[in-house]
Amino acid sequence: MPRGRFPDALSLLAQTTSPRRRTIVEHAAPKAGTVHLEQTELVYELTEDLVRLVERTEPDPGPEPGSVEHSQADFEAIADALLSKGAPDTLTVFAYGSLIWNPEFEHEKVVRAVATGWHRSFCLKLIRWRGTRELPALMLALDRGGACEGP
Repeated sequence: MPRGRFPDALSLLAQTTSPRRRTIVEHAAPKAGTVHLEQTELVYELTEDLVRLVERTEPDPGPEPGSVEHSQADFEAIADALLSKGAPDTLTVFAYGSLIWNPEFEHEKVVRAVATGWHRSFCLKLIRWRGTRELPALMLALDRGGACEGP
């Protein structure tokens, strides 16, 4: 398979899995008698082989031309500047993605909250690591409109 190109999902499933058939039977009782509907559907299962086919490792091309990456010293200076305006006694973090199940920092409690005016959306384009400039990957982020519920 050429790098960065994938067949459509149904084609990929057909090539890599063998579906099992499941019969669905529905009975209805309309005014004049009984109707018996039978339908067969193909049920595909997500297998390790299928997951391996969609994993994509991309070399890191580096930052966009003309952009400058921040150093650790830059990040520390930004943090110091923010904290100089007043360090909070507590910090509230709104978790809407992986922070819900994998916070990666110690926390005292979890409180359910709603971010009104924002919704979860695969709107953040990644052109490094998961994607390329030619074929960006999408990552979950918050986008304007709607509402988003956290834990």
